[in-house]
Amino acid sequence: MRGLNFLIALSSFGNIIAVQVGLSRQIRECGRQGVLPFTRFWVSTRPFGTPLGPYAVVWFMIALMTLAVPAGNAFTFVNDLSMLPKAAFNFAIAVGIYVYPPDGGQYVGDVSFWYATYAVTGVGIACAIYYALWAHFTPNWKGYNLRQELITLEDGAQSNRLRKVPNEEVEERDAVHVAGGAPY
Repeated sequence: MRGLNFLIALSSFGNIIAVQVGLSRQIRECGRQGVLPFTRFWVSTRPFGTPLGPYAVVWFMIALMTLAVPAGNAFTFVNDLSMLPKAAFNFAIAVGIYVYPPDGGQYVGDVSFWYATYAVTGVGIACAIYYALWAHFTPNWKGYNLRQELITLEDGAQSNRLRKVPNEEVEERDAVHVAGGAPY
């Protein structure tokens, strides 16, 4: 049992490090673009060649979340609350590709066409291919449809999961379930 606890702790630590590196790099890039005050603090890579300012801020926030917030509902609430600012920040970055072209206009950069074409193309192709394979081609090939199913966990929490329903059972299943997956 202790070995399993150690693996869970190791996984959590790895997640914290990955989040810290990702968020720190995002914050540094925003500082490099000049949209944050105290640009030198966010951008500097002295003395170790890494952006210590963003790392320090993110590390402080992670430590605060881990140590200061009590376990249980308060931790879950604060954790859920943090999702909205993260989503808003990532949305602002995505919109920034369209709204804030680099100095010289939207056609300046290392290619002769729109500077963010690679980002839109990469995400679009990856998402479109994944969705097409996962939601359309594989179900048609294997003879099933994806339907939502409402599940209740041991602690009473409810969630949805996608269930593979064989084509011959789809009409019968849809007759007794609402669109969200719950029985009528």
